[in-house]
Amino acid sequence: MSQALPLGFTAIDTAHHYMCQTGVAAGIAKSGIARDALWITTKVEACNNTFVRLGHCADDTMARFEDDLHQLDTSYVDLMLLHAPTSTGGGSKVYPGPAFGEAPCDCNSPAACAPMQQQWAVLEEMYKANKTRAIGVSNYCKACLDCIAKTGSIVPHVNQIQLHVGMGGPNPGDLPAECRRRGIVPQAYSPLGSGSMAVLGNPDVVQIGKQHGVSSAQVALRWLYQHSVPMVTAASANQTEYMAEDLAIFDWTLSDAEMAQLDTIKFANESAANQSPVKAMCNV
Repeated sequence: MSQALPLGFTAIDTAHHYMCQTGVAAGIAKSGIARDALWITTKVEACNNTFVRLGHCADDTMARFEDDLHQLDTSYVDLMLLHAPTSTGGGSKVYPGPAFGEAPCDCNSPAACAPMQQQWAVLEEMYKANKTRAIGVSNYCKACLDCIAKTGSIVPHVNQIQLHVGMGGPNPGDLPAECRRRGIVPQAYSPLGSGSMAVLGNPDVVQIGKQHGVSSAQVALRWLYQHSVPMVTAASANQTEYMAEDLAIFDWTLSDAEMAQLDTIKFANESAANQSPVKAMCNV
């Protein structure tokens, strides 16, 4: 935080179970940057784990929301997300799905859908109370979006999903396009495939970077930017060089031919690029 803010970052993405929000608050206070000059995103975990218990979805979601505000030392956040869909199989882990050692979510099931509807109702309530400027979801497939739409009065403003070069173009599985049809902004996390060499070492990505005198990471980020997909990036506290690279993508442009070339990249081994957790979490 103390390195990122002076470089020019103004958006912060965190979550309750990251266990770092008090440190985020301390970093903001130390920076001296005004609260309204920052964009803070945080998250509430899915119902049916140790954070938000099945049978107590609404109350626990409210408690986690208030605790987020307390830990961040703020009266409001800019974006609050439901971090994942609900798995009726339950478990102690944050994310559902066999890839995480838990049962998958089936958003078509009333048993899974009802808890998400309860959680979404809490986010709507907090939005109307001006405790968050926007509300959204993360890792929600089409069926999960359908679920909360049945009872919700507010369309999610954001669906934060994993999206990066190598997933078969900017609309893998058509989920980003589906979000846009609903008026939901798709936001990319792990835009570099969690630092996977399948992305950063891809020959096409590397070659395009050389042509522009930039890194392969910058090419991957610029690709998303030119597809009008906002993104969140991550770096360790001592990786200020990488942080500066992330911000240096706005004064050059990928050509139409280069964009098309990047669009066509599709990794044969999806696990090599840590492909979309949406598929890993839900029966889609």
